[in-house]
Amino acid sequence: MPRWVLNVLRCSLAVALFACAAPSVAQQSSYVLDLRTLMDNHYGAGNWSYYTGQGTGTDIGPALQDGISQIQAIPFSNRAGEIDVGPFSWSLKTQVSDFGGIIVRGVTSSRSVIVFQNAGAVAFYFKTVGGGLRHLAILLDSGLGDTLSMAVLLAGNATSQPDQTEFEDLYISAVGGLAYWWDAVHVDGTARTAPIGARVVTWKNIQTFNARNLSVYLGGAIKHTFENLGCYTGKGPYANTIMISGTAAAPSINNTLISVTCGVVHGNDAGTSIYGN
Repeated sequence: MPRWVLNVLRCSLAVALFACAAPSVAQQSSYVLDLRTLMDNHYGAGNWSYYTGQGTGTDIGPALQDGISQIQAIPFSNRAGEIDVGPFSWSLKTQVSDFGGIIVRGVTSSRSVIVFQNAGAVAFYFKTVGGGLRHLAILLDSGLGDTLSMAVLLAGNATSQPDQTEFEDLYISAVGGLAYWWDAVHVDGTARTAPIGARVVTWKNIQTFNARNLSVYLGGAIKHTFENLGCYTGKGPYANTIMISGTAAAPSINNTLISVTCGVVHGNDAGTSIYGN
């Protein structure tokens, strides 16, 4: 066989091996981690517990952050992955943030329950591109009363860009109904002006209960779509309300509300469409 043919074959083999070792983004699969394994790794097997009543359970916040960091560190993951919380009741005492394309998911919002046990903090804080929450109940623990807590916060500024996030089948309420969120969902992109706001976010099948300021606040929100949103049992004149607002430099623009059972207050916004309210 001529030497030039052998050289071509060697080159072809090298190219094929490289293609197998370094898959394209389109070929990359999602990584799925189990929260129970993350809890074992963080606290030690047998050294943590589920939520069983007021004030009980081990904080899942550090374990969730471990999982987020673990997925982000995987070569070729492109920060894509999911953390599966399973059909259990969990305690959350510390904020979870920096999702970066990672989804925290349950089975359904009636079976996968996260009880937040902090009266002055944010449960889930989104400040990087991508990621979200699916199929979860996020409940304030009983006995906390009127809190300053928020279940979900998206904040955009010069360094935080919580764009292209997604939220589906969320039940935001309180254990026993005697604790109240400040806002259930709070989006504030007003500190980000180039480009404007917190951008391109989908919300589907979201129920909020027990807010005492607003059920949903949108400030500097660009192209958010809410489909099948309900706001109930709030405490205060605007507690069962969506407020769509912003600033002159960062108004809310081109948002869509579809089948919404909430009061809607328009502040500084433009182009918001409402269907079936």
